[in-house]
Amino acid sequence: MYKLLILIGIIFGLLAFRFSSILQNQPVYEDKQEVKFVAKLSDAPKLRDGRQVLKMQTPDKLTVQVHVPAFPQFHAGDRIRISGKISKRIYEDYLFWAMYYPQVTQLPREESVISAVALSLKERATELFASTLPPTSSALLLGILFGGDHGLPETFVDALQTTGVMHIVAASGMNVAFVAGADVAATVSAP
Repeated sequence: MYKLLILIGIIFGLLAFRFSSILQNQPVYEDKQEVKFVAKLSDAPKLRDGRQVLKMQTPDKLTVQVHVPAFPQFHAGDRIRISGKISKRIYEDYLFWAMYYPQVTQLPREESVISAVALSLKERATELFASTLPPTSSALLLGILFGGDHGLPETFVDALQTTGVMHIVAASGMNVAFVAGADVAATVSAP
């Protein structure tokens, strides 16, 4: 019995240490706090109500929705300097951080040749599908090939999530990235 109590004490001690280290690593922001950071746009912006919504990550790994005007248009891979007030928002019991119309400056891209080629192929595919398919079909095909839900109607995304098949759009793009990465690695390492 004594050994069991010691074991339970050690487990609780380890859990307390783990949770305290997680909480210490969380970024601390106040609502309406002025923040400045530079980030790379990893996904295409979502267009909503005449504006772009950029999903950005601060240097301390906090995800922020940045709302900016429709123009100039931003693209995946763009490096952006953002300066403005960050706001804490709650939507359906979900806490998220947002910035509304902060000062935004596009910076020169820093990318490898491989990522430039991959981005170019994705942009060409986007243009081809947009010119030959209806918008929803084009967005769905792009999501399956490259991942993401950019351009899909919100009701369609909700239906995918409700039926449990959203992973087809999200994970398929990741699988293509794995295959492309393996192909590039094999090509580079081949004699």
